[in-house]
Amino acid sequence: MQDANGKVISRRHSGQLTPPPAQTSSVSNAAVAVGNDSLSLTPKRIQIGSFQLTSSQTSKVTFTRHDIRLTLQEGDVNCSLRLEPKSIVTCHAHMSAQLSAMIFDLTPGFGVLARERLSMRAAPGAPWYDPCCKVDCRKRVLLVFDDVEPQVSQAIHELFTLMAPLAADPKMCLWRDVDEKVAMEMMAKARPVSSTQPPSTAETASNITTRSSAQAAAATDAPPAKVVRSNRDPIKLLTYPPPPAKGGILITSEDFSCLEEGEFINDVIIDFYLKYLALNTLHERDRQRTHVFSSFFYKRLTQSTRQSMRTEDETHLTVAERRHRRVRTWTRNVDIFEKDFLIVPINESAHWFLAIICFPWLDSATPIVSLDSGSTGESSLAALRTAALKDNPSLRGSVPASPGPGPGSIRGKSSEPSVSGESVLNDSSQKSENDDETQEQDEDEDEEPMETDQRSANVPAHSGSPLKSTVIQPCILVFDSLAGLSRSKHICTLRDYLQVEWQTRKATQRLFTKDVIRGCSAKCPQQDNFSDCGIFVLQYVESFFETPIGNYIFPIKLQTWFPKEKIQFKRQEIKELILKLQTDVAIRGK
Repeated sequence: MQDANGKVISRRHSGQLTPPPAQTSSVSNAAVAVGNDSLSLTPKRIQIGSFQLTSSQTSKVTFTRHDIRLTLQEGDVNCSLRLEPKSIVTCHAHMSAQLSAMIFDLTPGFGVLARERLSMRAAPGAPWYDPCCKVDCRKRVLLVFDDVEPQVSQAIHELFTLMAPLAADPKMCLWRDVDEKVAMEMMAKARPVSSTQPPSTAETASNITTRSSAQAAAATDAPPAKVVRSNRDPIKLLTYPPPPAKGGILITSEDFSCLEEGEFINDVIIDFYLKYLALNTLHERDRQRTHVFSSFFYKRLTQSTRQSMRTEDETHLTVAERRHRRVRTWTRNVDIFEKDFLIVPINESAHWFLAIICFPWLDSATPIVSLDSGSTGESSLAALRTAALKDNPSLRGSVPASPGPGPGSIRGKSSEPSVSGESVLNDSSQKSENDDETQEQDEDEDEEPMETDQRSANVPAHSGSPLKSTVIQPCILVFDSLAGLSRSKHICTLRDYLQVEWQTRKATQRLFTKDVIRGCSAKCPQQDNFSDCGIFVLQYVESFFETPIGNYIFPIKLQTWFPKEKIQFKRQEIKELILKLQTDVAIRGK
């Protein structure tokens, strides 16, 4: 067997897999030993359900023609597991210099063995593995390696070929190649909600369940992921903004450890940094016209309620109205229709992405023929609003002079009820909560095509710089660092929320259909690993504040919005910011 350069990788002799004579392959960060019919690697990560070992130099994965052997050694874990071909349902694999990962679906029998060997118990805060579980982060086995060379990848693939006759169904293909995007999506879904990697210092050790894992566990029948095996409670680092300011976010050592490389950013870090950006990077007028929702807003909005648990006055409500009722108090002190931008961070299947609702007070696209903030001293976001009102006097009634809740109406085609006294959502009033997904899937055409827009074909796409002549329009923009997944159902859900919020707050009818407030997935910088989605969300918002979009004509192309270095150093930047704020608070307290 030869590679593309003609180099011998391995050869069979009398049914034996033999490596090149006297060859030992050395791969960076992954010690590899090749012997007769076997190949051993040091993994970057081994994950069994929500239990994982990371960067352990003593753990090994050994591939043979008969099985795969996992040697697990880290801390108080010291055991071995054997993946026999008959236990493998399928292995989704992507082996490249950028990402080398194997994602296994295994039989229930192996699940019983793994739980016994790892002493797993079905208790809150404990790791769990069950191949029959409905939650991805507790039903798969992941093997992740660093910098696996092509000849090693091919040798592993060949060993799988030799194992095939021993499978439960010899005709079934155990190995399935997937591209990098699919592999990262599967890894993101399988990633435990909270980290099990030991923090870099003893001070950050903890043995608790994070807010995110507790929320995830509440929606499933499996226990949440355990963070770190230690008897210490998390250390309180900072409350931001500090008292006496209201709405402070508590940051602990556990949250801080999420900023380590390779870790998923949790909801606390997301909420903290978005609040910091809003308070410290926005001009005062822009801050008054921007609202940042909590990272838990969308999760609460879409959280299912069992029909048996609904109150009597909820049974006659539509799906959208039931959703709105769950978050109706979240905007008690703010009128979102006085805002230009609503920032909505979303976490779904352990993946973060961002939705920004733009100009919800508008009811149609509005051309602006002059935009010159330099002469007025206004910030760029405020200048957009000023120019819109200057060029379109009919819009003045739709934007109150000062923030604050109160009745109002949009002047224009949708200021009058479009359906005589009836909600535009009444067509779904007979649907149960279980029909939510069906209802949303019917709206797949809501998301705008990325490349064409017949209604704005003569207007150039936005490239990241504010324009002297521009167009603003009510829209919902989605920024996702794993492009390719349809977000139309999320756009539809946010439209429904706006519809009911308007009816509730304004006591009038206004349509928020796809023709009134359009949806678009922006072309934006993409992640090249499986753990930085939260970092990208934070950078998207920061770039949106610092370099606001100047033209809201689709498609919106922002591939060069910020350099990759921004992402590479963002974790360290946020860590240093937290430590600086902690020091500042300590100094002021003296």
